[in-house]
Amino acid sequence: MKKGQRKIAWFFCAFLVLQIGVPVVKLLIPGAPRFGWQMFSISVSPPKMVIVKSNGDEEPAEYLDRIGFVRSDLPFEKAVPKYLFRTMPGIKAVKILHGGGQVTVIDRAP
Repeated sequence: MKKGQRKIAWFFCAFLVLQIGVPVVKLLIPGAPRFGWQMFSISVSPPKMVIVKSNGDEEPAEYLDRIGFVRSDLPFEKAVPKYLFRTMPGIKAVKILHGGGQVTVIDRAP
């Protein structure tokens, strides 16, 4: 085997090991980590959020129509409030309603 062909064979083998090895290692991690075979297999429901307007009125945050595919690895709690503050100027805060009655309030940064 020529030297150039040997380099190509090593590259191919290394690439194949990565393509199989990374998902196998991730398969052992509980949940659905990125780059694992079960990444999209977990069914999730995104958190319910409530918008608190400047005058104190509250209404449900309708953001799911802007998300094409709900995935378990999306950080809804971080991304959605930022999006709502950016697109709706009259919001004072966003309440995130977690299971078990827990509520997280995110205020608009001054």
